[in-house]
Amino acid sequence: MKIETNKLTGVALDCAVALAEGGTGLHFDTVASWWITIAGREVTFSMGWSDSQRFRPSHEWAHGGPIVERESICVMPPTVRRIGKERHAFPVNYWRAMVTTDENEFAIHGRGTTPLSAAMRCYVASKLGEEIEIPDGMA
Repeated sequence: MKIETNKLTGVALDCAVALAEGGTGLHFDTVASWWITIAGREVTFSMGWSDSQRFRPSHEWAHGGPIVERESICVMPPTVRRIGKERHAFPVNYWRAMVTTDENEFAIHGRGTTPLSAAMRCYVASKLGEEIEIPDGMA
């Protein structure tokens, strides 16, 4: 099924990051376990595995942080934005992430409730597009 990148959460977002990292061979078994191969190494997304065995870039800085740094993703905290001379204020109550492409200086944006979720949504959008196909049952 198709889903907007900025609506990806949990296992679906982590799987999308793995696909953006060049992952291949998405598999599912009967105990609700998803896994994929990245650079010859199998990584899993299921709840049945210990945290040390799971790939969780949208939750774990050890997994997502290197991607943020490598891709130069800018992450901005929730804030109050002010517009115009009248200084009208409105709250932005989500984290925002942005990365520019080399070709046109075109900015790709992501948003989320945490810095990592915003950054990983931004990363997936920059590599796979604003809308991606994910397996039924994953979202």
